[in-house]
Amino acid sequence: MLKYNNSNTTVEKINPVLLNNVYTESIKPIIEEFINELKKFDNLFDTKAINFSMKSNMKNKSFYSLKDFNEIFFGSANEHKLHTPLSDYPSYIEEIEISIRWNGYKNNGINIFDEFADIEFEDYRYNLSSMYTTTNERKYLYTDLISKEDRYKIIRAIKKAILDNIKSKTSSSL
Repeated sequence: MLKYNNSNTTVEKINPVLLNNVYTESIKPIIEEFINELKKFDNLFDTKAINFSMKSNMKNKSFYSLKDFNEIFFGSANEHKLHTPLSDYPSYIEEIEISIRWNGYKNNGINIFDEFADIEFEDYRYNLSSMYTTTNERKYLYTDLISKEDRYKIIRAIKKAILDNIKSKTSSSL
């Protein structure tokens, strides 16, 4: 444990217990809200593809459903403990990426619209970033959880960036 900026905040190095708590209380809720909020764009497009990937120094894994992705962390929906090989951290997981691609914009557009959200794991913190909101990258200690208010602000910024992207791509294709 370390002290953060000479304050009373304790900084802990990642371990399976902290990662389980961060995933359960912060990452999983923001992923679920992210996916649910971005469903609001689906009716503007003909098709949508979603992919979850987990990157590590050993290998990369991809999943096409949140259920399958969550099973890496918990084994099954009823287990609330870390599932191997995640408990082998830190050699295992470095980054989670969620990508969403919409095709066939229904209002005079031929462009593909993407959104990527990344969660990177470092020794003492985890970082959230998005394709269009990189200036709003958020960094959290493993002892810090993402509040409902922060989740709302992050997702709102992503939605605004997607709308701005749609407007710019469709106005330039006229």
